[in-house]
Amino acid sequence: MGMGEDGRRSGEGRQGETKPNGADTGEGSQSNSMPAAALLAGLPGEALVREGLADCQAGRCTIAACLIGIAGPRLTRAGLISAAGISALREPEFQLYRLLRQQGSDAYSRYNALLRELVSFESALDLRCRHSLADL
Repeated sequence: MGMGEDGRRSGEGRQGETKPNGADTGEGSQSNSMPAAALLAGLPGEALVREGLADCQAGRCTIAACLIGIAGPRLTRAGLISAAGISALREPEFQLYRLLRQQGSDAYSRYNALLRELVSFESALDLRCRHSLADL
């Protein structure tokens, strides 16, 4: 996997499990004037993203944290996390799939469903950020 059109990235290579850390769930964001809580409120997938941000901040490698790693560039642009918060999680796409396989469910279907939910969240976040900047 390489750099995608939507800014998603894949890691350089996996050398064992790494834990994400450094998530910034503070009050404000760098690219707009809305507080983080207001920026996330009501967006599709909000609960999953909030869980992932908390997991990243606590250094846990979970399904939700992997989604934060995948969405890292957009979350960084929105000011929800720092670049350091996503750099610790290597190959979040592969780690997400691995975690889903460990659950014993249909990993492929669940993976695709989670990515669809994440894309929906990212689109809504981008729209909210554009509207927030336009209101300045």
